[in-house]
Amino acid sequence: MTLRSWRRRYQVVPQTAKPGGYRRYTAENIACLATMRDLIRSGMPVYYVARAISGSRSTLLREQLAAASRELDSRTCKSLVTEALRAHCMVDTWETLC
Repeated sequence: MTLRSWRRRYQVVPQTAKPGGYRRYTAENIACLATMRDLIRSGMPVYYVARAISGSRSTLLREQLAAASRELDSRTCKSLVTEALRAHCMVDTWETLC
């Protein structure tokens, strides 16, 4: 039921069904849904999580960093900033994430 409602309300998982009405989820879809679940469990409203998921990767990292900060989870905060630094330069990480 949750996947169906997220698909209808927020368009975050495959919208088209295969023959027989089945949907195929990629590894990226599953990772996206797992991230949504984790952020929602951390207290973020579903609407904001869905918006972040459907947005850019930097938006998602910001939302994850904000959730980890609220939880005072320094290990996750460090991991997210390190991930961003590996993918981008320090200036871009600071301006888009921090």
